[in-house]
Amino acid sequence: MNAIFGVPTTTLMIYLLVLFALCLTVSGWVWLRHRVVFRLGVRNIPRRPAQTVLIIIGLMLSTLIISAAFTTGDTLDHSIRSEVYDLLGPVDEVVVLAAGSELPTQPQLGARIPEYVATDLATALKDNPNVDGILPVTLNSVPVVTLRPKLSEPSLIMTGFDPVSAEAFGGLKNQAGEPVDLANLPSTGIVLGETPADKLDAVVGDQLIVYINNIAHLLTVEAIDVDSPLTGMVGLGASGGFAMPLLRTQTLTEEPFSLSTIAISNTGGVEDGVKLSDQVKADIDAALHATPYRAVPLKQDGLDEAETNGSMFVSMFLIFGMFSIAVGILLIFLIFTMLAAERKPEMGMARAVGLKRRQLSQMFVAEGMAYDLVSALVGAALGVGVAFVMAGMLSSMFSDAFDITPSASWRSLVIAYTLGIVVTFLTILISSWRVSRLSIVQAIRDVSEPKATRESRRWLIFGIIGLLVGALMTYGGGSSGNSFLFYTGMSLVPLSLAAILRSFGVPARPVYSIAALIVLILWLIPDSLARKIFPETTGGIEMFFLSGVFLVAGATIVIVQNLDLLLRGVSLAGRLFASKLPAVRTAIAYPGAARGRTGLTIAMFSLIVFSLVTIATMSSNFSALFLGDEANAGWHVRADQYAANPVDDVTGALESRGVDTSGIIATGVVTTPNPFAARLRMPGTTDWLPYEVRGMN
Repeated sequence: MNAIFGVPTTTLMIYLLVLFALCLTVSGWVWLRHRVVFRLGVRNIPRRPAQTVLIIIGLMLSTLIISAAFTTGDTLDHSIRSEVYDLLGPVDEVVVLAAGSELPTQPQLGARIPEYVATDLATALKDNPNVDGILPVTLNSVPVVTLRPKLSEPSLIMTGFDPVSAEAFGGLKNQAGEPVDLANLPSTGIVLGETPADKLDAVVGDQLIVYINNIAHLLTVEAIDVDSPLTGMVGLGASGGFAMPLLRTQTLTEEPFSLSTIAISNTGGVEDGVKLSDQVKADIDAALHATPYRAVPLKQDGLDEAETNGSMFVSMFLIFGMFSIAVGILLIFLIFTMLAAERKPEMGMARAVGLKRRQLSQMFVAEGMAYDLVSALVGAALGVGVAFVMAGMLSSMFSDAFDITPSASWRSLVIAYTLGIVVTFLTILISSWRVSRLSIVQAIRDVSEPKATRESRRWLIFGIIGLLVGALMTYGGGSSGNSFLFYTGMSLVPLSLAAILRSFGVPARPVYSIAALIVLILWLIPDSLARKIFPETTGGIEMFFLSGVFLVAGATIVIVQNLDLLLRGVSLAGRLFASKLPAVRTAIAYPGAARGRTGLTIAMFSLIVFSLVTIATMSSNFSALFLGDEANAGWHVRADQYAANPVDDVTGALESRGVDTSGIIATGVVTTPNPFAARLRMPGTTDWLPYEVRGMN
């Protein structure tokens, strides 16, 4: 992959390597300048091997998700690119009928190009050093039935081209790799593609019935070749087709001197020729400037699509993986909070003999960085393994469309490893600063810190910064129509105001509860009401993650701030079972005594459940959208017919073949007379755009 979220992966890798170097520099500085502090930090790693293993497993979660996402993206990108090269071979561009300012992405079966256009183009490009082949082609969709196994395909592509011109495109070969002389085949002989041969269970010598203009034609399979544009494979996952001489297809379709497209091969190999596509396309368009025909860089578009699909999959994977990454970050906070609780007397003694708070933070940073380096390495390796397993599952799901080959690039692995290091290091840095803020006397005695009546000045500073950032994001998102910025800002404002009020001594429970409830109402307000209150904004799939974070954060704050009331309710309920009351009271004592850790645990589980419910809801909605009764407008069976074989009376045609039509209540017909002729533009604009006109009875 070359880009993710619109950012070039090479640029992303460079930035992450710089941040990774800064993380190592901080750790190296602690090791060089405070050797004793560094040793005090890392000595805990070998002393508790079981705890060390559990910490590494917890820390590697983020890196595993990132590594699996990037490796899966590399796999899809590599697989689709390989399929494009194998499928198109030497074909780099095709000439199509232009529809206004937009071009079709591939050859059009219903379009017709006069044969003289190919002749004029060949003359214009005769001395062009970037072009080594021009091939006029006809493409027609036809139904095919085999006589021997009695199998059928409703739509195969009958391809016609000049055998002499096809030599520049590699020509046709049989399954033994021997060249097939298309010009000297019998008049009814064809070369069948590999995919349709498998679907029809056809072998060399089999006879096929092909229907053209509702007239049956008997053709014989003289050879079977690999799938390529020459054998009618015009796209990934297509049904393929068969090849005949150009003159023969024009005669069968009763369209002499008519083509569907013109294929162009660039100078160079299958992979190198595509580098000339921009120049060759410009040369073709210049030669055809007086005609309605233009060049489409078919192979380059296919490679770009591979890049887009890979990046899109990584983006979606990371968006949903962000829930797991967020859980991993909370887990890191929880791990180091619990480590601090376990070592509280030890840290109190260290402070008592002269160790400063920043040196306690340096101890945790040294220990955390050691965990981080190992866990990120394990996570990156396991992520590759997970991606390869997913590639095997995807391969079985999409085996009919294209082959999926596992692939991992060093660039993606470096990004996954360094990103995992940086995310975990920043989390460790914040959590280590948090746990270092302890009172020496309370730490040595291992008792809880006294509750402050007001927050410190730091909370006032954080609150003011959060309020300013939230206001700017709200204004910027509202003016630009960006949902992510707008709703992030709207959510930060009440939470920041709560922090400011708390720093002035306002009681914590009401101020934080009200702020959290405002956030919950903001995200749960009906869309119809939100459109009346807030400016119109748009967002993508990232809003699922954003909504999950703020909904869980708001609900967790409400629960934690009112934990004593909730636990009191649990205790009252426990009185209904007198024999279990001591166990119930003991069970609820710890959550009430360690509200911070309780909140982290609730948030972790809530994010996981939220992500699962979100995915299940999306799956249910897509099923209803595409598989529900309304999806097919009330119709139960759809039959497609092509211009080569029109059916005027579907019910009559079925009855004439002995089909019982008593179960058919109604038959409707939707037709598109010419999808390439209709164009439309808005008044006052200059660009004509393609517009399919559909007629229905």
